[in-house]
Amino acid sequence: MGQVRTIRSNNDEFLPLWKGLLEGSMPTLETLDLTAYTDWSGTLSEPVAEWLSATLPMVRHVVARGWQPRSNVAWLGNLRSLVFCRPTRVDMNMLRILSQCSNLSRLRIGADGTGWDDEEPTDSFPTVALPNLRQLELEFDVLQDIRHFVRRLEIPTSAQASLGITYAPQSEEFVEDLAHYIFPEATGSKPPTNPLLQIHNLTRLPLPITYTAGTRSITFPVPERTEEWDLLENIVIVLQNRLNNPPLTVQLDSPTDIQAKTLRRLANLNVQQIRAKCLEGFLDNILAAIGSRHENLPSGTVEDGHNWPFESLRELIIERTDISLSQIPRLVGIRQRYLRTSSKEWLKRVTLVDCNLRGMTLPRATQQLECIGVTLVAEGGRHPYAGKN
Repeated sequence: MGQVRTIRSNNDEFLPLWKGLLEGSMPTLETLDLTAYTDWSGTLSEPVAEWLSATLPMVRHVVARGWQPRSNVAWLGNLRSLVFCRPTRVDMNMLRILSQCSNLSRLRIGADGTGWDDEEPTDSFPTVALPNLRQLELEFDVLQDIRHFVRRLEIPTSAQASLGITYAPQSEEFVEDLAHYIFPEATGSKPPTNPLLQIHNLTRLPLPITYTAGTRSITFPVPERTEEWDLLENIVIVLQNRLNNPPLTVQLDSPTDIQAKTLRRLANLNVQQIRAKCLEGFLDNILAAIGSRHENLPSGTVEDGHNWPFESLRELIIERTDISLSQIPRLVGIRQRYLRTSSKEWLKRVTLVDCNLRGMTLPRATQQLECIGVTLVAEGGRHPYAGKN
């Protein structure tokens, strides 16, 4: 079997065949993609680790489903990519394995169980350094995995890193772990700027939210119960504080009522840009969430008051939407009395990208917005009567 370069198997019934091959020397094997079993049983398949100690001098890529190698096999140091697919778990053996993988450029772990009950890393356990890593993908079900694993992982600041968690953290302690992942201050580097918060398009809860700062991102769910949505705001506040509260961009693609309600929970944050795409049927809800304290935009100027939403907002970008141009001056106009009396600034620019415009002519809408200090820009799309007043 001296010429075999790749072994791929997604069926554990073939394990006896691979066992016979891998117990010996395979000097030309470069890729090993092996399934130990297909059903989650709560424990890893130890027999694979027992016999997978072969001499594999050329192996560079390993995909493991339901098994982990021993941490003392010599070929770990040669790996360039390592993937642990579900079912697997993060535990001390995983940390020991990775401590031998200093040449990794890609690491992906999908973990749906925890092994920390058996053995937890102590303060004396060294940091796992992966100096050549360029891509990190983590998907965890258990929040303890973030505490024990992510905090001990040292990767380059230039590495693209994504962390997905199944359950939203319920305590400030775990939120701090997420903040450490987004920006580990021990690196000595400057915090990333202009983070992005994406509210994904789902018609049901829990709703996934992705917070991206620099090369790192976290995807977590909003709690299913509406009364617990304060947790969303708390998570983003902690992440923002970790980065010295930089301007935040919020992005919505094809939003529904759930996204509009979620957007309202961000009203007190330092959101300076909102990008919304494909708002058919939900434009009024999104504009109301941005511009008014009411569930729906009022028809006229509302009374002065406090706690207007998104006071830090400076730019609104709407893409690929049929829009009546009269909606934009009304969005800004209902706050003008409040802004004048409080000497505050608000929205400075509205950009419409590939939108079909109707109702008021573009020059008229542009002029009305200029009078209240807002620049209107239309790019692409259809602009009926664009050159007429």
